[in-house]
Amino acid sequence: MRTLFLLTIVFAAAGCSSAVVQQENQYLLRHAVSNEVEDDGVPARIGLAGLEVAAYLNQRGLVLATGGNVVKPARLHVWAEPINQGALTYLRKALSLSMSAKVAVFGTHADWDHVIEVFIETFHGHQDGRVELVAHVQIRHVTQNNNVTNLTVAETTRLQSDGYDALVETHKELLDRLASHIARALDQTR
Repeated sequence: MRTLFLLTIVFAAAGCSSAVVQQENQYLLRHAVSNEVEDDGVPARIGLAGLEVAAYLNQRGLVLATGGNVVKPARLHVWAEPINQGALTYLRKALSLSMSAKVAVFGTHADWDHVIEVFIETFHGHQDGRVELVAHVQIRHVTQNNNVTNLTVAETTRLQSDGYDALVETHKELLDRLASHIARALDQTR
């Protein structure tokens, strides 16, 4: 009986020691271009006042739609920071590069000629390889009697390869497209 007990313990220990520990992968939304418009001491005239995301995106895992209205966050592929902060950081740089102008995220709104607010309603991959972004943008033109430009941007693209690394790169591509839409809207009013 004691031998059977010891054998059970040995086999259980051997089984536990051979278990594969899966490592969590953390992703940042950062722009590949490190330089942007140089700081010439002149304050930014364009401000990205806020970026909010739909509640289903406010979680660590990258989100994948699995069919119908079902979305699942990844357990081992997570954002290194809250998605709204990462997207704000990325979008500010992408917008700055698109417009060749400084874009601020901090500061006094009174210093800005244009105040931009973004709500991302949809921002996830699909099992069939599509990646989707739907964002609502409000641009308040302070120097033009606070006139407001509203736009809705809906973009879909396909993954270039399989995996979560490709999903993150495609998220960046969609944020670049969003920045281009915002830049065009600003160019029409300046």
